[in-house]
This record gives sequence, C-alpha cells and structure tokens, in this order.
Amino acid sequence: VWRRIRRAARRHAFRAIALGAAMPMARVRRNDFGLIGRVLDIGAMGVIVPLVNSVEDAANAVHATRYPPLGGRSGGNFGTGFLGDDYSERANDEIFLAVQIESAPAVQRAEDIMAVEGVDACWIGPHDLSASMGTAPGTDEHTAAIRAVIAACRKTGKIPGISLGDRDLARFWIDEGCQFVTCGDDGGWMTTGAQAALESLSE
Repeated sequence: VWRRIRRAARRHAFRAIALGAAMPMARVRRNDFGLIGRVLDIGAMGVIVPLVNSVEDAANAVHATRYPPLGGRSGGNFGTGFLGDDYSERANDEIFLAVQIESAPAVQRAEDIMAVEGVDACWIGPHDLSASMGTAPGTDEHTAAIRAVIAACRKTGKIPGISLGDRDLARFWIDEGCQFVTCGDDGGWMTTGAQAALESLSE
C-alpha cells in the first residue's frame, strides 16, 4: 500500500513540476533497469544514476533510459500523457541522463564513461569520492580529481555537474565549469532557517 502511495505522490509531483518552467528529475537508488524505467514511466524527464564506475555501468544506464535503437527501454510509459502525445518520439532526445562519478576508479575512467553515447552529464559526488580516495574533502588531491572529471566532460562534450550542500562551494565549482549543480537540500535549508530564527529570538 505504502509503495503505491509513494508512486502516486511522485507522479503528482512530476506533473506539478512540469506545469512550471522546470522539468521533473529523479535520482534512483541504484543502476537498475526496473528502477530507472519506473521513474521515467511516471513522467521523470531526467534521471541520475549512482555509482557509475565503468563504461559497462554507463552503457547499462543508457540501455535502461533510452528507447531502441539507442537503448532497451520498454514502451510502458503509462504516466507520461501530461508530457504530450508525441512523448515516445521525443523522449530519447529530451530525457536528461546524468551518471554519478563518485569513486577513484570512476575518476580514472571518466573520459571513457562520459564518451558513452546517450550519457548527457555527470554528477560528481565529492564526499563519496573523498572516502574512495582515502583523503579528506577539499585536499589538493581531491580537488584535482574533481577537476579531472570536469576536463573529461569538456573533452567529450558532456555537462559537468556536482552535488554540494554549501552555497560558497557551489559558487567555486560553478566558476570551475560545473553547470549541473545542487547547493543543498530541503531538510538542510529547513534546519538552517530554524536555527537562524532561534538565534535571532535568543538575542
């Protein structure tokens, strides 16, 4: 029951988002054909796939995201009617696929991963990357690894992105060339706002 409720909530959220200037996106839990197809079939126009560490991983994400002949996505797009009657004809060109580069092996293979046809962008996970590298976030080694991924995106004509929780860090990496950037989340912003209100009242 709860699974059906969550799916319905996502479907309604996607439709509400599409009424405005933005388009709905979702990050799936893992690089799985069924999970990717499910969010696309209810109207997501972008998908973020975690832990893409190889060309094979990237190709699997493309296979799940794109219709034939580029991929192997099935035609059960029962929840995309609000996106237009010609959705199936436009989907391969319009759906945004970002793969997460968040490990040391992925950085080493970044150019080959980003060169896979059907991948539009990467979304660097800096914290998981630092753990994989065995170094703290923000060290010279860590910063160089992120810059290497951005360079791989430029070389392959793909969009570099990064997941961040800090506005100042977001500005830094935007200046470095990232175009697909998050700078926080709703939970964090609510907590920050509540703390600011309490500090103001305590004064």
